[in-house]
Amino acid sequence: MLKFINKIGVVTIILTPIILSYQSCAPIGNVVESASSGESVPTPLNQGDKLSFNSDFGKEAKNILVKRCAACHGVQEGGFGGISDILNPDSLIRNSLVVPKDPASSRLYQSIQTGRMPKDLQMPDSEKEKIYYWIAGLEDKKGNCLPKEMEAKANPETRMWRLTRRQILNTLNATFAIQLDKISDLPKDVRNSGFENSAEAMHIESTYTQNIQRAADSTAKLIVNDLALRAALNFNAADKVTNFIKNKGLKLFRRPISNEEINDFLVIYRMGDTGQEGVELVLQAMLQSPYLWYHQELRNNHPYYLYFLASRLSFAATNTIPDDALFAAAASGDLANNSEFELQVNRYLAKPQANDQLTKFVTEWFNVGAIEGQRFAEGVTDNGNLSSFMTEEARLFVKNVIENKNANLHDLFITKTTYINKDLAQFYGINPSSINTTFAPFQMDGINRSGIMTLPAVIASVSADTNTYIHRGKFVRQQLMCQDFPPPPPIPDSQQEAAEVATTDREKSAQRAKLSSCKTCHAMMDPIGFSYSNFSQHGLFSPFSTGKHLDDSTKLELTVNADGQYKGAAELSRGLASSTDVQECSSQRMFEFLFGRSPSEPDRCEISKINEQYKNSNYNMKALFEAYLKSDLLMKRGP
Repeated sequence: MLKFINKIGVVTIILTPIILSYQSCAPIGNVVESASSGESVPTPLNQGDKLSFNSDFGKEAKNILVKRCAACHGVQEGGFGGISDILNPDSLIRNSLVVPKDPASSRLYQSIQTGRMPKDLQMPDSEKEKIYYWIAGLEDKKGNCLPKEMEAKANPETRMWRLTRRQILNTLNATFAIQLDKISDLPKDVRNSGFENSAEAMHIESTYTQNIQRAADSTAKLIVNDLALRAALNFNAADKVTNFIKNKGLKLFRRPISNEEINDFLVIYRMGDTGQEGVELVLQAMLQSPYLWYHQELRNNHPYYLYFLASRLSFAATNTIPDDALFAAAASGDLANNSEFELQVNRYLAKPQANDQLTKFVTEWFNVGAIEGQRFAEGVTDNGNLSSFMTEEARLFVKNVIENKNANLHDLFITKTTYINKDLAQFYGINPSSINTTFAPFQMDGINRSGIMTLPAVIASVSADTNTYIHRGKFVRQQLMCQDFPPPPPIPDSQQEAAEVATTDREKSAQRAKLSSCKTCHAMMDPIGFSYSNFSQHGLFSPFSTGKHLDDSTKLELTVNADGQYKGAAELSRGLASSTDVQECSSQRMFEFLFGRSPSEPDRCEISKINEQYKNSNYNMKALFEAYLKSDLLMKRGP
C-alpha cells in the first residue's frame, strides 16, 4: 500500500472522504408524488353486526393491539385492563370501550385516534384505519389497499447504502472469475435482527476506510497475479488495458464508466513502473471507489436508472452483480418494459443461487449466524469446528424445506428431516461411530426435536450465560412474531437479591412477576423460554447427560390464533407453524432482508398486496420472494 500511497496518494486522500460522506448522503430528491394516482379506493364490505376477531380485519386488529398495547397492559391477573381484556370482544363491549358499528363513540378508538394510546408511540394511520374498520364491522376487498395506505403510498426514496462483505466478495469473484472466500482485512458486518445487510448498521468509520485500503492493496495484488498466471491480460498493451478498465468497471460499479473515468484510470496506470504494476494501481483505486462499495438507488429518470434496477434485482435475488443478460437488458432499455422485467425476474428465480438466497434469508431470520466462530468449552465436545457444523446443519435443513417441501412456511416449523455428521451426533443422543463424517439425512424424534426451532444452532444462537429462558422467549416474540418490547427498567436491589436467592428459572420468573414494571413483558416472554427448559445453552438436550427431565410446559397467550398450552419446544414449534403472527412477521422480515431497512408507512400499501398473494399461496416463501421482486418496492425509486 505504501507504494500506492506514494505514487497516487491523491487518489487515496480523495477517495477516503468520498466513502465516508456517501453514507450520510440525503436522499436525492424528495418523494413528492403519490404512486396511487389513478387507483380506486376499495369499498368496504359489511361483515355483520357482531364485534369479532375472526374476520380479516379482526385478525389484523388483534395483531395490532397485541403489538402496540401488550407491552404496557400485559396479562392482567385481577380486575380489568389487561391485554387479554382488550382482546375479548365481550369484555370490550361490557366495559364500554367499544360500541359495535360506531367507532366514533368507542373509547378504544378515540384513545388511539387522539394519540393518548399507545403511550410513547404514534400508531400509523393505516393501523388506526384497520381498527376503525374492525369496530365498524367492515372488511376490504381482497388485495386492495385501504384509503390511508393509498394516501401514504409513494415510491421508496432514493438512497445509497453499503454492500456487505459477502456482496463485495461475490462481486469480485464474478468480475474476475476468481474464488475468494474471505478478505481478512475487512471485519464482519454488524447484524441487525440477524440480518447482515442492515443499512442502519453498516456505516463506514475512518478506521474502516483504512481496512478498505489494506484490502484493496492485497486483493489487487492477488487479482493481478492471477491474471499474469493465466496470461489473461497483456499488461503492456494500452488498448487491452483500456478495454479491461471499461469491462471490469461496468461490473464493479454496476453501470458504465464514463470516458473521463477511463482516462483518470489510465493516468493511474501510467504511474506504474511496469504494465503489471500499473494495472495493480488501477485495481487498488477501483477497489476503494464508493461506486463499488455502495448500492446506488437513484431516481427513476436517472440516466443509469436501469442499471441500478438491474443491480437491485440481482443482489436481491442472488446476492451478487447482474449477469451479462441482465446487463444487456439494461443497456438496450428493454428492462424498462414490465414484461421484460418480469421475464428477468423469472429467469433469476430459476437460478440455483435464488434458492441459496432464500435459504440465507431464513437462516439469518433465525439468527443462526450469531454462533459463527464460537467455541463451546463446556457440556459438549468441540474439536474447533462445532459451530460451523451446527450452522451447516441449519443451512441444509432450510435448503431441504426450500427445495423439497415447496418452501412452505408451515413445513419449516414441523419438518423432522435434518442433516448431521459425526460431530453433531451428540445433540441427538446417538453413538458418533454410527454416523459419517460427512453430512447425511437424519430424522428428529418428533418429541424433543421437530422443526427449525429445535435445531442446535437456533437454540444456541438465542442462549446466554444467564437468564437464557428470557432471551429465548424474547427471540420468539420479537424475531418470529414481530412483537417489540421497551427496554427493561432498572431492577431495585431488593428484587435483584430475591432473584439471586431463587434457584430455578421458574422461581426467578415468579420473583420478577412481583414487580409491576417487569411482569407485563415477562409474562409474554418467560413462558415461551420455559418450553426450552431441557436444552442447554449449547442446544444440547440435557436429559441425555443428566437423566433428569425438567418441566417444559408452557402457556402461550396474546397471539392471533396460537394461544394454548404446549409441552416442550417441539410442540411449540408445531403450534407456531400456522400462526398468523409468524406468517405476517415472516413477510416483514423478508422486506428487511431484501431492502436493508424496516418498512415505513409509504410501503404499507404495496406490502398489503404482497401479503395477500402470500396468503393465497398458502404461505409459500418462494411466492413471497417472487412477489417482493416484482413489486414497486424493488422496481421504483421516487420521485
